[in-house]
Amino acid sequence: MHQAHFLPWKPWALRPVAIHKNDGGDVLDFAESGSTQPSKGTILCRCQGRVSDAAADGLPPELAADVTRVDSLCGSTGLAQLARFSANTDAPLSIGCHREAPRLEAAAAEGTPLRFFPAREYATGGTAASPRLAALIAMARLPDPPPVESVAYSSHGRLAILGAGPLALAWAERLHGRADGQIAVTVFAEDEDPLPASSPRRVAVQRARQVAVDGWLGAFEVSWTPANPVDASLCTGCNACLEACTSDAIVRDGVAAYVDLARCNDKRRCVEVCKAGAIDFRQAPRTAAFDLVLDLGNTPRLAMVHPPQGYFATGSDSLAIGDAALALIELVGDFDKPRYFDYKRSVCAHSRNRIEGCSRCIDTCSTSAISADG
Repeated sequence: MHQAHFLPWKPWALRPVAIHKNDGGDVLDFAESGSTQPSKGTILCRCQGRVSDAAADGLPPELAADVTRVDSLCGSTGLAQLARFSANTDAPLSIGCHREAPRLEAAAAEGTPLRFFPAREYATGGTAASPRLAALIAMARLPDPPPVESVAYSSHGRLAILGAGPLALAWAERLHGRADGQIAVTVFAEDEDPLPASSPRRVAVQRARQVAVDGWLGAFEVSWTPANPVDASLCTGCNACLEACTSDAIVRDGVAAYVDLARCNDKRRCVEVCKAGAIDFRQAPRTAAFDLVLDLGNTPRLAMVHPPQGYFATGSDSLAIGDAALALIELVGDFDKPRYFDYKRSVCAHSRNRIEGCSRCIDTCSTSAISADG
C-alpha cells in the first residue's frame, strides 16, 4: 500500500510535466519529450476558488516552480489527475488539501508516498497569505526526523489486585474477562475479613502477607508469603477438610476454606483428604508473573516519582480505582514506547570525575534500568 504522511515531509526531485489550460482549470499531463516523471512535487488545490491564485503568485520563484495548481482534487476529474500524476513517480507528493486525505490516498498509485498540508486554512487572503503558503511548501522539503529508538512491551492481561479482600474481589469481578476476555485476575487479599460469596468463582484468590511488587508493564513480579495454609486459588470448596478436622479449626467463607491456626491441633488430617492439594502448612514464600498491577493498599508498593506503566496505586478511592480500571483495559496488547534516555558520560559527575553526585536518574527510573558503576 502507498504511505500517507502529514508534517514533516521529505525532499524530492522530479522531472518536467506539461500543464495545459482548459475551462476546468489546469490539467496535469506529461511532457511530449518522452519524460515519464512529473517534476512538480507539490499539488495545490484551489478548492473551487477558496484558495486564491494571488497567494501562489506571491511565492518565491524557487518554490513556485515546484507547485502545480488544480481547481479541485476531490471531484472525479481531480482524482483521475492525481492517479495519473502519482503513477509515474515513486517520489513523495505534497498535497495542498488535507480534508479529502482518505479519498486522495485511495486514488493515488500504489507505493506513492503522499504528504498533506492544510492549504485551505492557511492560504486564503490573497498575497498576504503567500508567506504562510511558502512556509508550508518549504516544510515539505524538510527531511523526516531520525527514527526514535523504542522499547517493546507485551501485555497479555494477567492482572494482580492487591489490598483488602472484599474490595479487591469486588473489582476483580468487574475486570475479569474484560479486553475481549484477555484480562485474568488474581486477588491478593491482605486482611482477615471473610470474603464475599462468589458462585461460580471466576478469579483466583490468595490470602497473602508481605506482598511486594517489582517490574514494569508486561513483566511484573509479585512476591508474597501465604497468610493461611489453604491456597484459596486451588480450593474447590468440597468441604472434605471441614469434615476431617477434629478441632473445628477450619471454616469456610464465600470463597474457600480457611484454617484458624489458633485452634488447629496440627494433626494435618486436612492435608491428607484434600484432593486438590490446596493445603500446605509450610507457607513458603512464592512469586508469580503478571502484566498489570492494581494496588488498593494505603501505601503504594512502588513509591517512586514515575511509577512504571501498568502499575496503578489508588488506595481505596473509588473514583481513582474506576479511572485505573479503564486504563488497565487499554493496556492489553503489544506496545512500543520511545526510548527517552540518552546518557552522556562527559556530563554526568559520576563518570566525569569518578565522584558520587546526585542519584536522581537512578531514583526516577521505574524499570531499574540505571545503576551506579563504581
